[in-house]
This record gives sequence, structure tokens and C-alpha cells, in this order.
Amino acid sequence: MIPGQPPHLWPPLITAARLPRWMFVRDVALTILAWILLGWLLRDPIYLIYDFFRHPILELTTAQPPDWVMLWGRIRGFVILAASLAGALTLWAFVNRKPVTAGSNAPQPPALTVAQQAARFGVEQSAVESAREFRITSVNFREDGTVAGFEPGRAHGATRTSYQGMG
Repeated sequence: MIPGQPPHLWPPLITAARLPRWMFVRDVALTILAWILLGWLLRDPIYLIYDFFRHPILELTTAQPPDWVMLWGRIRGFVILAASLAGALTLWAFVNRKPVTAGSNAPQPPALTVAQQAARFGVEQSAVESAREFRITSVNFREDGTVAGFEPGRAHGATRTSYQGMG
């Protein structure tokens, strides 16, 4: 944490209070377009329901009833495939219920100390402590894949500064 600045929440979530206006407009526009597309795709069944419930009620007056035999012939393969996949997934979940639920109750290991983290990555403890204060941390690696050091990352449009205390 940088002294004099409020602590940052982790993970950095985009909440409604911090939602950019363009993202809100995009979400509303895509939602409206999705509903329009869904309505257009279901226009015939919607009109059939409308015609069935208008006067004279419970009779089709202008809409033609669907050809159920032809409709079932078209979707039969999909229904069989979907039911088979749902049954296979249900069977798999039943057979594997113990291994799947066993991992959810496992206790979390104790948190590593700063010294353990530094030793694990082969850097000085002071470098790890300094890197934990950065808002965004960039990790530099050597050719062999080991950690060479840390520097503060930069947000979009920010100037780049470098951390100079690497061992």
C-alpha cells in the first residue's frame, strides 16, 4: 500500500458505482437487440398464442395451426441428443459425487510469509516487500525463467517508472 492513499480492494471489480458509461450503453443496447432478435425468431408462435386468446377466445381465427408431425420430425434428433447428453451428465454427476464434493471441504493451506515467498522465487525479501506496495506490479524474468525483479506496472496512459533495488 502506498502511504497516504486509501487501500485498494482486491480483486479489482467493476461495480455499478465505477461502471463506465459506454459499458452501460453497450449492455443496454445488446440486451435490447437480443430481445428483438428473440421476438423476431418467435414471431409465429407469439402470433399463434395471440390469435388463440383473442375473440372468439380459445379458437384460431386467422393463424394456421402448426403441423406437429412435421415439427416433431425436424426437432426429434435434437431432443434425443439433448436428453442423452442430460442423462449422461446426470449419471456422471451421480457416479463422481464423492470426488467432486471432497475437494470443496479441503482446508486452505497457511499463507506464506514474505520471507518464504522471497526464498521460493530467489529474490531478496526487501524486493518482495517493496513490490507488495505497488498498485500494479510487473515481474521481470531472466532467460532461465527465474525472477529477476519487480517494477511498478503502469495503468493506461501513465508514465513508466522503474524500481531499482533488485538483487
